Amino acid sequence: MAIAKIIIFCLVLLTFGFWAYIPAFAESHARSPVIDSRVILLKKNPLAKPLQGLSAQVGTFSIDGLIQHALLLQPEKGMPESGWPVVVFNHGFHPEPSKNGRRTIDGVNDRPGDYYRQIPQAFARQGFLVVAADYRGHNNSLGAEFTLQASSPNWYARDVLGIINILERNKSANMDHLFMLGHSMGAEVTLHAAAALKGRLKGASIWSASVPTAANSVTQQAEIGAYSQLDNIYSPMNIHHAKNDPTTAFKGSTMIASKLKQLGKPRKLYPYMSTNHLFTGENLQLAISRDIAFFRRIMLIQDGSIK
Repeated sequence: MAIAKIIIFCLVLLTFGFWAYIPAFAESHARSPVIDSRVILLKKNPLAKPLQGLSAQVGTFSIDGLIQHALLLQPEKGMPESGWPVVVFNHGFHPEPSKNGRRTIDGVNDRPGDYYRQIPQAFARQGFLVVAADYRGHNNSLGAEFTLQASSPNWYARDVLGIINILERNKSANMDHLFMLGHSMGAEVTLHAAAALKGRLKGASIWSASVPTAANSVTQQAEIGAYSQLDNIYSPMNIHHAKNDPTTAFKGSTMIASKLKQLGKPRKLYPYMSTNHLFTGENLQLAISRDIAFFRRIMLIQDGSIK
């Protein structure tokens, strides 16, 4: 009887240890620097609305064995000899990931979808190659089992890093001028990716980021995990947030700006007097123009044109 109790006790300990190990394994694997990524094809989407002056293609990639897709936008003409500077755009949370990147009116697949459509186009029209990844499990990219979880942004950052590795072999992309912009959950994806990229990323911008003041849930613990990586981020950063954002608290962005200041890292916090979670109208145009000027100044410094 005593032996049986000991065996049961040992089994309980082993079971507890196994289940406690799973989240840690998932998080460490999501952050693993080794990413199996390769391009399969690039093609135009015949269902997408044509864009005057821009070339739009959908890239199909294999990342960690999952078939994924991303929108690639660039000007039709005038590519510099070294290629276009690159902006990776990281979208925010979608409650129904399979509907991400589809037109609202008819559900047709037309990345990046109506909610974000203006942003990648604005950067592409200013001479950037813009890459907007689905993320695994979004739109028709495989990996639905990775969505809607506290650890999801870790995996999405992994997808972004895989695509960046693929872009290193794209002659249209000048990877010496690599930038990143993320909105809402995409800001968390950007922080994870920026920490992994270190000096490869030349500048980043986060819009309407979410950072909890206390870890009251698994999701908030994951968000704090992204916040805690700020000391691994090398690139200067713009931070944009509406003071009365009803979705993500403005305080989160002030915390990020304050932490970056403590670490001695270049940053600029732009507050907006509005209730926009995603900026609209004049605020949208202002945020875009600020980021374009920010990225261009970094390029000029890199190229030695200014100090």
